[in-house]
Amino acid sequence: MRLQISKSLFSILILTVGLSILVLLRPDLTLVDQDKELEQVDKSHLKEGHDAKQKMEEQSQLSDLDNIWVRNVELKPFFAKKELAPTKVKKPRKQKIPPPPVYVAPPVQPMIPTPQFNYVGRMIDGNQETLFLIGNAGPFIAKQGDVVDGQWRIEHISANSIDMTYLNTNTNFRLNIK
Repeated sequence: MRLQISKSLFSILILTVGLSILVLLRPDLTLVDQDKELEQVDKSHLKEGHDAKQKMEEQSQLSDLDNIWVRNVELKPFFAKKELAPTKVKKPRKQKIPPPPVYVAPPVQPMIPTPQFNYVGRMIDGNQETLFLIGNAGPFIAKQGDVVDGQWRIEHISANSIDMTYLNTNTNFRLNIK
């Protein structure tokens, strides 16, 4: 693949590249301000009578266009001794480590035991129903409102179930009797 551009575009490209190189090499020279004086160069580091000092003075008196490719650079010794000021030594602070978080277990709800009663039968005397139950402690005779085995209160007696309340937690439980 070959790229073709016109001669005028090519000449503008070459001119732009040339001016860019010129500005990069000598940014203190501009096309707008041609009468700009060169900055004074610090010559104190050179020894008296040195040839480089004479050459630099000659070059600094040349016009800007003659001096376009010359840059004055101050060279510093590579291994210069630095005077270090004494620094205050600070004691490292003791880190305060917070105590580990305390794990608090969620409150455990007490286990509600299932009523350990077996339904044996019932007796109906008028409006009063009496239940015959057998538990771990032996046989019980219970009516509505009675406390059985010290933990269970009979709330309601129906044809198919007995509603009981566990007294320690006030939770309801239904015992099917059929």
